[in-house]
Amino acid sequence: MPLNVPALGPFTAPIWGEPGKWPVKVHKERRGLHKALPPCHKKFLTFSLTLAPARMSAQIVEELSPAFDVEEPAQTPSPVVCNSPHSGRNYPSSFLRQSRLELDVLRRSEDTFVDELLEGVTRYGVPLMRAHFPRAYLDVNREPYELDPRMFEGRLPAFANTRSLRVAGGLGTVARVVGDAREIYPRRIPVSEALSRIESFYKPYHRTLRKLVTR
Repeated sequence: MPLNVPALGPFTAPIWGEPGKWPVKVHKERRGLHKALPPCHKKFLTFSLTLAPARMSAQIVEELSPAFDVEEPAQTPSPVVCNSPHSGRNYPSSFLRQSRLELDVLRRSEDTFVDELLEGVTRYGVPLMRAHFPRAYLDVNREPYELDPRMFEGRLPAFANTRSLRVAGGLGTVARVVGDAREIYPRRIPVSEALSRIESFYKPYHRTLRKLVTR
């Protein structure tokens, strides 16, 4: 059974402000954005922002099942696909055991609320895809093998991209740091661990996303 972990506050990602504090300035900016939107979109944004604070808790899970989901619209799909790859908050217990950081620190890498803000798009014929795993565990908004050799015990595949700017910054496919540059792992992890995450979650995620985009 998943273990519910209390939320830190309405917004936890650094982009929204300090954990546990309601970011009044950002909230005002979003109200300004609401005024600038066309009338057909205003109701959707208001609806999403009203719902957002209700589901902020993370879950500690034994298995990522499902690792992601797709919410399909009831009406004919539009040519647009909405994808939220960084708002997942289901944390594998094995990952937490590997990490040197507490859960509240790991959560600072989440793009919290993006999935909530997009929640109503299916009413307009737009499918919504959401990752359930956290960005600190696996970043599907990267090349499949953007990997930092300093992180791993063992040899990476020859085709791995080890020299990208994102890898240098510690934010490859399997991140070395969380958003505030704190190291996730106390020691090197097996290369097999990274490759398993890519095969088990990254590739199925992108196969599904590709089908949505190309259908």
